[in-house]
Amino acid sequence: IRNEIYRMFSVYWNTKEFFQTYSGGEPEKPEELKLEDRWILSRVNSLTEEAQQRMNDCVFHELTRDIEDFIIKDLSRWYVKKVRSRVKNGDRSASWTLEKVLKRITLLMAPFSPYITEKVYQDISGEKLSVHMEDYPEPESARIDEELEESMKHAREVVEKATKIRDENRYNLKWPAKRLVISGSGDKELQEFEELIMEMANVKKIEYGEVASKLTAEPDYSKLGPKFGENAEEVARKVEKLDHEKVEQLREVGEIELQKYQVEAEDVDIASETSEDVGSKSVEIGEIYLDLQMTDEIEKDAFLSEVLRAIQQKRKEAELDVEDSINLSFSGDTEPIEEKEDRIRERMNVSEIDCSGEKHQYSGEVEFKGRKAEFSFTEPVA
Repeated sequence: IRNEIYRMFSVYWNTKEFFQTYSGGEPEKPEELKLEDRWILSRVNSLTEEAQQRMNDCVFHELTRDIEDFIIKDLSRWYVKKVRSRVKNGDRSASWTLEKVLKRITLLMAPFSPYITEKVYQDISGEKLSVHMEDYPEPESARIDEELEESMKHAREVVEKATKIRDENRYNLKWPAKRLVISGSGDKELQEFEELIMEMANVKKIEYGEVASKLTAEPDYSKLGPKFGENAEEVARKVEKLDHEKVEQLREVGEIELQKYQVEAEDVDIASETSEDVGSKSVEIGEIYLDLQMTDEIEKDAFLSEVLRAIQQKRKEAELDVEDSINLSFSGDTEPIEEKEDRIRERMNVSEIDCSGEKHQYSGEVEFKGRKAEFSFTEPVA
């Protein structure tokens, strides 16, 4: 429990620090909010509504658990992860929304965490002398959109299951996937979230429909044994020999006759096998398929991601601050680097890039699927 509490406060504090570092003061209210902004405002107001009820019922432990879940899962792992680049680039909508959510969470937490909330309140320009002079917040009902929250829940599940497919196939999240196919009843619902899902799941494109696959059936001995007794082994062998069409018939009709044996769908485990580059997972709205085929273009992008990761690590070792700019030199396989120079400048705060192979104070190298590049950079440039 102590570790969970520490983690929550750490994430809460780091979110405040991130906001302070990149927001550029108190942001003005934007004319229009993006999808993820509207969602987090809906969620924090739904939480506020729940908090009112928890306080009235005096179930404070449940309220603190709700707040912890919101900070860790909704705010940090989803919203801040999504808008990090927007805030860094001065997006007014993202900065204003993040400040509003931080202030609301601070007010909700104040009765239970008086000291850290006081510090955060003062740091983000609280309007009163102390957070404890504020009224306990009321929900803004007009901002609550239950349909949006439900749809975002489905979008998050798609991303989470896609991440599990990557983990199972040891395919790094920083490497883009060729495509994500969504099949099922909720495909139209998620079309509004395409851009968000593509970014969070790191996929090149999203398609809707079925993916060519082969159905297989495995005998379930816990069902076949009691049902067929000494003939269970013979039935099992017949089940294992069923082709795709027969398994599909079994799944749709619910039963199939194997010579003198009547086998029902519940007697077997039916699975869907796709090509070795495609992984699949069931989600609430249907099925998702993630195509992990490594094309030449994707290999270049993955290689560049590894290069960026290595440079970032070397910057940390050099104890450079975020605002410290560097001159960067490459040698080796520089084609992907030259093609994506703008991306490197944006991510690494680079003043100058060249592929001369010039050696500087800090250096490193990256190898990935036969590609190799060396880099080095100078100390901060004024």
